[in-house]
Amino acid sequence: MRQLDMPTILCHRLVVEDDRITDYRLRMVDVDGSSEVSNTIAVMFTGDGNRMLVYPNPVHDRMNLSMDIIGETEVTLHVLDALGRLVLERRIAVETGRNDLAVDTGILRAGAYFVRVLDGSGIELGTARFAKD
Repeated sequence: MRQLDMPTILCHRLVVEDDRITDYRLRMVDVDGSSEVSNTIAVMFTGDGNRMLVYPNPVHDRMNLSMDIIGETEVTLHVLDALGRLVLERRIAVETGRNDLAVDTGILRAGAYFVRVLDGSGIELGTARFAKD
């Protein structure tokens, strides 16, 4: 093991028990190369429950977007290019719970993009980066 100039703490995600609880432990590496592992702790994530996943990444002609929604609503999906310009906008009706959406990305050029989903009031529900090949 290479010797470090300063103590280092590495975080290891162990097991996802459900959508909100994850087990973590730390591995601390000292400057002399010795290390110690902490006890495993459960971390509960709080928040509004709206999570978003974009796949595959990079996308081809279709982007799949999966997100949990609390409350039925219509969302607005914005796709921005690397310069922050709006290049695609869609309004989509969603329901409470897991929503799996397919978005046609055939009109996008190859490059880096950012997708943002807003509720009917303009509140951001989720964001993600993706690439188009």
